[in-house]
Amino acid sequence: MNYAFISYKTDDVEVARWVKDRLEEKGIPCWFAPVSIPGGSNYAKEIPKAIKNCFAFVLILSKTTHESKYVPKEIDLAINTGKTILPFMIDDFELSDDFSFYLSNVNRFPAYESREKCIDLIASRIEDILNGTKGGKSIEEIKADIRAAKQQQAADQYHTDEISLPAQYGYSNPASPHTPVINNPVNSGQQYINNGSGQYPPVYTNGATFNISYDQSNRSFILTLLLSIFLGYFGIHRFYAGKILSGIIWFFTGGFFFVGWGFDIVTILLGRFKDSEGKFIKPQKR
Repeated sequence: MNYAFISYKTDDVEVARWVKDRLEEKGIPCWFAPVSIPGGSNYAKEIPKAIKNCFAFVLILSKTTHESKYVPKEIDLAINTGKTILPFMIDDFELSDDFSFYLSNVNRFPAYESREKCIDLIASRIEDILNGTKGGKSIEEIKADIRAAKQQQAADQYHTDEISLPAQYGYSNPASPHTPVINNPVNSGQQYINNGSGQYPPVYTNGATFNISYDQSNRSFILTLLLSIFLGYFGIHRFYAGKILSGIIWFFTGGFFFVGWGFDIVTILLGRFKDSEGKFIKPQKR
């Protein structure tokens, strides 16, 4: 007994091949017709022998499986030889009477909800079989695990898209780095989460409201504007913004021959001038 037998209807061969490949990637050898049938032999001779010698019977179960002439025979033989049947359900459907009879006490793996999760569970169950432990979960427990995994995946993706407000704006949250909490006695404990647009909802602090955009520089807009007006000819505002190379060019070319100087003043006034980190230097909205 040195492999998992994979039973499937011809229509489901692509899924069966995927299951075979995934199990073998996990170090579990599989018997898969017609690949595993020796040359010169035939199905009628090799399939019964393969089922008798397998350590697990993996059934690719779809809504058309009951139409197969051979799968029910394979299931019957697996039951009669005491094999553990692991149904990999790729469709959500009501079992026919004969399949309900065959699988009445068998835990099914709802692959229609998550193939990856179910293939991991089947691999784990096979390891239990090889180790001689009972293992296994009910279909409801498996579905609950899949739902929990999906919720965790969604939560992880959500947190990936979030950012934390800088401490300089009076925000801190010891409980979670993803959820900024206002550090203010008036609204202590209120949480404000990134709404996905890159802009946090208005935060109320002592009666005032303001918005902080994730792409806004922490450099002073007023100071940048003043430096550009009075010393922009020498590129001092660019040095302040962290743009050292272009600042040097401005210094030796008279603000890039005056044109760059004027252009910078206009872009600063419009709030479109960026610092060396690519963040906009603009006035804070109140």
